[in-house]
Amino acid sequence: GSNRLADIARAEMKIALVIDDASRPTPVKEIIPALLSELALAGVVKEQITLIPAVGLHRRMEETELCDRVGAQAFSGMKWINPDCDDAQTLTFLGTTKRGTPVWLCKTVAEADLVISVGCIEPHIIASFGGGYKNIVPGVAGRITTAHNHSLNCSPKTYNNVGLSIDQNPMRLDLEEAGRMLKGRVFIVNTILNFRLELVRLVAGDGVAAHREGVRVSGGL
Repeated sequence: GSNRLADIARAEMKIALVIDDASRPTPVKEIIPALLSELALAGVVKEQITLIPAVGLHRRMEETELCDRVGAQAFSGMKWINPDCDDAQTLTFLGTTKRGTPVWLCKTVAEADLVISVGCIEPHIIASFGGGYKNIVPGVAGRITTAHNHSLNCSPKTYNNVGLSIDQNPMRLDLEEAGRMLKGRVFIVNTILNFRLELVRLVAGDGVAAHREGVRVSGGL
């Protein structure tokens, strides 16, 4: 659902590189060098890129943890920030979804011309599957955004959505609508791992189309 990354990126772009945090098994360190090489084909230099861990409501990541997750060589000289779900000064309001979620996102991500999101697709108890735009909401969202989005599935009939259809999942559809409010293009790189945490498949491209292909593999559909 997308052209290759080297054809999308431009030398003058502000780029946000969003990675999932250490609570996820994504082999980020193995992916980032390939991403940087692809961006270099478009004339992108490391100074254009800001690294942002999708911590959501989790704790902030330390510099040493980010270096270990990304790899020392790739991390060296790269700008980075931790998003803060409670700091209004670092958040930007993008609007309200049709399900009523107020969309507050990390200002650095909201102002980027290109958002590259690295994560993994695995069954999830209320989102059906992880990955895709989930690195944006809740990954770099304000607390009020995450709270309202998650509340859409906090009822007995919707709570256990592990591996179930995304098309009937209001929380997943809502967070995707919120993610699409970003002005910058979103390009995902998502892995599908087996129970040994070995790579089975990698999907890349459009935040929904590529994600759905990953879900098809992860769910065995």
